[in-house]
Amino acid sequence: MGRRVFATGVAGAAISLPMLPSLLTRAQPTTSPLRFVCIYTPNGQHPDQWLPTGGERDFVLSPVLAPLAPFRDRLLVMHGAQGSHNHQHGHAECLTGAPGAPDSFVPTGPSLDQLLAARSSRETAIPSLELAAGTDSNAASVISYAPGALPVPPVVDPRHAFDRLFLVANGDPAVLERLRAQRRSVLDGVIGEFTALEASLSPAERRVLDAHLTALREQERRLAEPVMVDACELPPGPGAPSGGTFAMNDAVRHHADTIAAAFACDLTRVATLMVGPSGSIRRYAWAGVDEDFHEIAHGNAVNAYDKLLAINRWHGEMVAHLCARLDAIPEGDGTVLDHTIVFWTNELGLQPFGHARSSVPLVVAGGTNVLRTGRLLDLGGAHYHDVLLTLARVLGLELDTFGTQGRTPITTVVA
Repeated sequence: MGRRVFATGVAGAAISLPMLPSLLTRAQPTTSPLRFVCIYTPNGQHPDQWLPTGGERDFVLSPVLAPLAPFRDRLLVMHGAQGSHNHQHGHAECLTGAPGAPDSFVPTGPSLDQLLAARSSRETAIPSLELAAGTDSNAASVISYAPGALPVPPVVDPRHAFDRLFLVANGDPAVLERLRAQRRSVLDGVIGEFTALEASLSPAERRVLDAHLTALREQERRLAEPVMVDACELPPGPGAPSGGTFAMNDAVRHHADTIAAAFACDLTRVATLMVGPSGSIRRYAWAGVDEDFHEIAHGNAVNAYDKLLAINRWHGEMVAHLCARLDAIPEGDGTVLDHTIVFWTNELGLQPFGHARSSVPLVVAGGTNVLRTGRLLDLGGAHYHDVLLTLARVLGLELDTFGTQGRTPITTVVA
């Protein structure tokens, strides 16, 4: 499929084609890189709907997790980890382990995905992909934070997300260089203006500005490097939907396909996908639930139990959709899923219509060479930050601690 056909599909298709793994060709690295993707869903889980039955190895998947049955032997289903608090803190600590002030969505430290992106940024064209569907423009809709606790807002429109890949895969180097020159010019102006502000700021404000300038200068460094065009044929991107705005359920599927394409082409090794903001009030009409999700999650609706199950079952289907996309791409001694840690997390815990963050429901899929999968584990009160520390170390970050409470790696999950 050449670039002309691909461009026609982007411009004129009413619906996108499914991802075709045979089109995702690239020079295979000598060893398969280990990747990370975090999927965030809000408002907790009901234990009767989420928690599998049975033992560590002979567990039976619950109704919410049943869509993941094809990947059962490559799952780690974990419960019993304790978070710091509920909605705000649970959201803020999701990938940072640094929940911040008691009533704030803003953490005090960087997120795991951004630490991983910084490490691999010299090896891939795109440091990381931050994607979201059904979110807003506020702190409750951000889970990725650069050093200095600077928010990294997600891309909501699936077309814009896919365009990031298209610009660096089989692009015209001359066109890319012009774009880079324009961006360098914009950054130079912004950095100059920000630097001029420093003298008039308080020490606390100056620290925030310094962190922001550090992030901008990293972008400036990358823009100064030679243009690198990856040789990789991408599948068609999402076409324009009726009305111009993607429905949330369609956006999630498109984002999952974009992550799979990016991983297949090794354009990035780090991604996050937010399916709604913290405390989401979205309506899941496509799942048969046309009521406020947050109210349903806390029992304030007729037949709340069944409606909550329908919503979270759909969440499980979306995680399974991404896993299927990754598993359809052969790589090395397995598939891209085998060389990816898919981490499904939540802002709340296993509660029958409650707010507590005790026993956070966690699913890890893939990572079969570095994790002992095919297991149901009760973490027995280990802190959620210990889970983040464990993932960080498995993914190659040499850290002794993570966040405010992560001090003890959970060695039982490591291969």
